[in-house]
Amino acid sequence: MITTYNPYTGEKLAEYKELTEDQIQSKLEKAQKAFNDWRFTSYDKKAATVRSIGDTLRKNIEKYAKQMSLEMGKPISQSRSELEKCAWLCDHYASKAKDYLANEHIDIDDAHSSYVSYEPLGVVLAVMPWNYPFWQVMRFIIPGLMAGNVAFLNMPVA
Repeated sequence: MITTYNPYTGEKLAEYKELTEDQIQSKLEKAQKAFNDWRFTSYDKKAATVRSIGDTLRKNIEKYAKQMSLEMGKPISQSRSELEKCAWLCDHYASKAKDYLANEHIDIDDAHSSYVSYEPLGVVLAVMPWNYPFWQVMRFIIPGLMAGNVAFLNMPVA
């Protein structure tokens, strides 16, 4: 069981059940299935999805900031700023990822040329610290989504 507490008051906020091995396996299988489709999704659709994530963050900024502050003791202004930064990240990668992921041409000699191509990797695992709960996740997930990957997150063991 994972329990969250308000660090200022000590009040218990919520309890979450840890996933069983079978639940983890099921989620990994779903992530692989999602990757099989997502990797072939058009750039425009990926960008629209990522922009939508940013819009959702902006729409719910007060709700998410309050939760972050309650669980971490972080000043509400810092929680809002973290969320605004995450929404900006979504906009940035939605508009710039195509350039970042473009093939890089390399001239070998007069008769040959070569290029570096960026291809999706698959389901990518991240073990993220939670000192910036939205930012740590978003800075990993958003570029990965735009590259055609999907993510599986795990919190570090204390």
